[in-house]
Amino acid sequence: MLKSGRTTVSRFCDLAGLLALGMTLAAPPAAASENYCDDPKAANDWHRAAVRFQDNDGFQVLHAIRIGLCQKIKDGSISEEHAIELFERQRQRFIGDGKNQLDEMADELLEEQNKKMLEEFEPLG
Repeated sequence: MLKSGRTTVSRFCDLAGLLALGMTLAAPPAAASENYCDDPKAANDWHRAAVRFQDNDGFQVLHAIRIGLCQKIKDGSISEEHAIELFERQRQRFIGDGKNQLDEMADELLEEQNKKMLEEFEPLG
């Protein structure tokens, strides 16, 4: 369970946004012959996301994997197809872990709301 000075709602929203970002950042390049690693817009998007989510270890690992796989493609030590497979596997793991965290946070939010409602409830009589 995540604990910090921030509210559960704000952490929930941040994580949901991060997961959505994780789903879009790995979108395939527009043209099949285009190397996604060499796309300046993609590199900029990843950099901005890495700064925005600097405290999210899962995202930082995913970003590092992308950097490393792109370097291996450039070095010729791995094919682009194999790199895509490896990256996609890690991205799916990241998304799955994030969904589990969202579920935990949603449960936490419900507990908080129920507790507040019980505290505010005044029995009739």
